[in-house]
Amino acid sequence: MKQKGIISGILLLVLSLQLGFSQTKKEIQQVKKKMWETYDPAFKVTKIPDKWKNEAAVVIAKKAIYEYSCSARRFTSKKYFHIRIKLLNQGLVKAYSQFSIYNQGLFEGIPLLMTNPKKTQVILGIKVVKPDGRETEVDFDQDAVKIQNGKVSYKKVAIANLQLGDIIDYYYYVYQSKKLKKFLQPQPTQSFNIVSKLPTLSQNLTVGLSGFIYLKYASLNDAPAFTKRNGTKARNKMKREVYTLNVRNQKGDNNPYWVNQVASYPLVHFQGIVDFRDQEQFAQALKVTTLDSEDPEKYARIPFRPTQPDWFRSLAQRSRAKYNSPLKTLSQKIIAQQVFQAIRFWYYEVDIFLPTSKRKEILAQKLLKHYNFYSNFNYVLDRFEIPYNAIVLLPRTPNSAITPPEPSGFEVFLETKKDRKIIMFPRIHQLSHEIPYQLQGVRGTRLEITKTNYRMKLDPSPCKVSITEADQNGLSASFNVQLKNQQLDMKRTWKVFGAHKINYQVDLLTKLDIANSAFQPDHPALVEGRKKFDAQEANQKRLKRVKRMIENEYEQKIEKVASFELVQPGRTEEYPNLIFKDAFMLNAFVKKVGPNYIIEAGKLIGGQVEIKENQRKRKYDIYMDYPRTFEYTIRFQIPTGYEVKGLDKFNFKVENETGGFISSATKEDNKVIIKSRKFYKHNFEKAKDWGKMVEFLDAAYQFTQQKLLLKPSSK
Repeated sequence: MKQKGIISGILLLVLSLQLGFSQTKKEIQQVKKKMWETYDPAFKVTKIPDKWKNEAAVVIAKKAIYEYSCSARRFTSKKYFHIRIKLLNQGLVKAYSQFSIYNQGLFEGIPLLMTNPKKTQVILGIKVVKPDGRETEVDFDQDAVKIQNGKVSYKKVAIANLQLGDIIDYYYYVYQSKKLKKFLQPQPTQSFNIVSKLPTLSQNLTVGLSGFIYLKYASLNDAPAFTKRNGTKARNKMKREVYTLNVRNQKGDNNPYWVNQVASYPLVHFQGIVDFRDQEQFAQALKVTTLDSEDPEKYARIPFRPTQPDWFRSLAQRSRAKYNSPLKTLSQKIIAQQVFQAIRFWYYEVDIFLPTSKRKEILAQKLLKHYNFYSNFNYVLDRFEIPYNAIVLLPRTPNSAITPPEPSGFEVFLETKKDRKIIMFPRIHQLSHEIPYQLQGVRGTRLEITKTNYRMKLDPSPCKVSITEADQNGLSASFNVQLKNQQLDMKRTWKVFGAHKINYQVDLLTKLDIANSAFQPDHPALVEGRKKFDAQEANQKRLKRVKRMIENEYEQKIEKVASFELVQPGRTEEYPNLIFKDAFMLNAFVKKVGPNYIIEAGKLIGGQVEIKENQRKRKYDIYMDYPRTFEYTIRFQIPTGYEVKGLDKFNFKVENETGGFISSATKEDNKVIIKSRKFYKHNFEKAKDWGKMVEFLDAAYQFTQQKLLLKPSSK
């Protein structure tokens, strides 16, 4: 189990901090008193139940307090988070031996987007409780060291002498205040997870509301409901309500693989809604107070009037240049492709050479007009007489990269009537035929758009997004391997396709690669950008990223990447696959024993999932991103004067209805040819079928443990 996964599973919030923001000593003391000096028996506990002594750690107590208030059109948010955890694993002791707060919207390395971080105040408190009861407080403001790493700056504080059996007791406080302009303004949806990777003795969530605010919430997957009580009225006689829930003795989930917390774990979603309408309207709004009461039919009230997009003229010009024909004479499929690529170009590619901060600013401005995207696409579809509907979907996992989500989680898309093709807001490397995995297999509601007033009405026909096949996502890799100076000389060729590409494109593509594969590579902004772009520096940075990828893949350091070649970036409809080559030397997979060599050839396909004994039973269903296939062909050159043993150990064949792992090893002339194919047939499996998945996962892991033996030839 990865320690980072454990940590992220128990953190309640991620913070954004401007390092220049300072708090007064009075404010720090007030928060400290509320967190550490207010009596709470759950945070005085030092012993844990015997049944949990073999866990990596035990969360003794976890508390989250949200205080929302609104008056005179000013919204104030105070959030308190308090965690007390007993460390029983050396890996977690190391992980908790330092705390870092970043000024780039990160806490413990986890990102958070805040609307105005300059007006965000954060206070952090940490203390260590030794087994004998001694407490040592860490002074973050005094002991923290400011570190500048390139463009990223952060503060880090070390926790000295942290040992097994110690208790880390820490809190963080976040304060925000902002002026509101709208009469009805939802605040960001928050989540409180009941289950984490670690067992938890005591959990408490409290939400306090003062003023013109009401609460919307949903208790999912058998999570407890809020208990409501009316609080004392403030001096301004505004209403005050308090919602609380408590959970005790919650088991942890020690299976870290493919868990959809939203779909499986007990959790509570909640959202504060600021409402300045009159009391009668406010009372009416209070009748709907649960997030799960949201209905996709409400989108029937959304207007979708077509408007001509800014990019339409360039679309027509580019299409004529590419196909030597007016856009209206092309097929509906090609028109849809061209429109999708034009939108991708307008939002991402045209500004690719701008500095990152400026590019993000421009993108944010364009996204403010996001719903114009639908009206713009409507304009093109209407102009070329392509019939379409709207569909409303609730993604398997929320992802703002698809579209900015509604507070309810529902997202709206267009769909062509003829071939049921989904039209959505593109991502930077996405192709028009690629459906994000978050939407695959999702059932939705279809809405027919009337052309008289561009309003919508329900269409009762079934609506379900198709799921890709296993051979449509994944990779195919070919390795040529030689033994040189007790190292492996690796020359690899990769083809990555489908939903799996994005994992590689982010690290492997430079701005120049994106510009050269853009919808309009000859656009003046890109032509001018190429002149100023330092390609040599970009390639050096890419080599560093490739080196890091290789080291993570094989869990060893390498001296350098000898060569890298990007064959095609996988960003065009004509050439949809990402293809690249690399070369380097590995030294950790070769051992010399007397005159013989032992080659850990099985590990050349990279690390595989190892299922521990306590992970072989599973409670929750299995949610994977997408069906996928990984194929490897390894051609190992047998050194002159040697013969090879152990080929039979590489033969595996496990296949069932969930997936499979098939491998073989043969000798052809002076080469060993090792082939492996691992595939996941679906993006979802029931928990009862976990044992079937374990069968081929075990086979893949055992494959990585196999070795080739090179012995001096007896001939």
